[in-house]
Amino acid sequence: MKTTETSAHYQIPGRQESIRIDCQGADLTIFRNGEQLTHCQFETAEDQCTIHWPDTILPLDEQLFLIILTACEFVFGHSAGLLRVAVESGEETILSALEGFGFALSKGQASIERSQFFQIPNLWNRKGSYKPSLEKWTESKGVKHPLRPVEKPGVFYSRYVPAIGKHISFEMLDLDRHLDVFHEWQNQKRVAQFWELDKPKEELRAYLEAVYEDPHHFPAIAAVDGVAAGYFEIYWVAEDRLGPYFDYQPFDRAFHFLIGNKSTLGRSYFNSFVESITHFLFLEDARTRTLLAEPRADNIALLHYLSKFPYWEKRYEFDFPHKRAALLASRREDFFEKATFR
Repeated sequence: MKTTETSAHYQIPGRQESIRIDCQGADLTIFRNGEQLTHCQFETAEDQCTIHWPDTILPLDEQLFLIILTACEFVFGHSAGLLRVAVESGEETILSALEGFGFALSKGQASIERSQFFQIPNLWNRKGSYKPSLEKWTESKGVKHPLRPVEKPGVFYSRYVPAIGKHISFEMLDLDRHLDVFHEWQNQKRVAQFWELDKPKEELRAYLEAVYEDPHHFPAIAAVDGVAAGYFEIYWVAEDRLGPYFDYQPFDRAFHFLIGNKSTLGRSYFNSFVESITHFLFLEDARTRTLLAEPRADNIALLHYLSKFPYWEKRYEFDFPHKRAALLASRREDFFEKATFR
């Protein structure tokens, strides 16, 4: 790691603990809820960083392992060229537990590659692990597809983004809390140009209620350090009007989005939002192989921004009844190999 002094704060969805990691030179000091928890050192050689985890008097429980994983996240997030992190420990129980998270064991170490590490859902997804719903098939408007799980209210994803030094989180839109800001955003000229929803508040309430009632959609609010920043509408491709235009798999998903908070516009925030929503959707279900987006083909600024992502590509343009659209796709393997998570 080139940075000699830095600090980062982490909040795992669904848990009350706040974790802070301070780095000075090759030393990491880890705090939980403001109290120092432990101290460790690391060393970097070429493309691998080794964390020397101390013998600990802390209980060997899930919480400890999440703290170790958070230390790994810190190192990956602050080291651009790092491909692998290893945890060295004299406690076999710790190494064995890390093996359960996908780490490989060898000579007193447990190591994992960057592309594998960010597939561990425990740190960012409120579910805490891959828990795919059992498949039960149904039919909607003549299209057969898996029965979709019912989405639950609350924050479902949170990640500290080193590039902006802030947390990006997503939660299900709450009509009582978010209708006013949704109305404000939709009535911004730059948003209305593409969304065409510059309508009175009660009409927007009806719009969102319809999204809630549609089992293949769900509405979400993106926030930066807890402040509402944008709206994301997530949907399953199979039963959507997009389905006929793409050779989809049963668990492929797509999304529409807007960034309404003007203080979170710009390339750094845009990158953070897109990487985070892509990350969440691939973490949510391991059976999701491809994500799609279908912005208007004349949204030049959005298409330019998205062209800079190595894991999103424009496939082609096509005609919806209501617009000329650009079909954008991100494959699971490309995302985890090429995303920076920085």
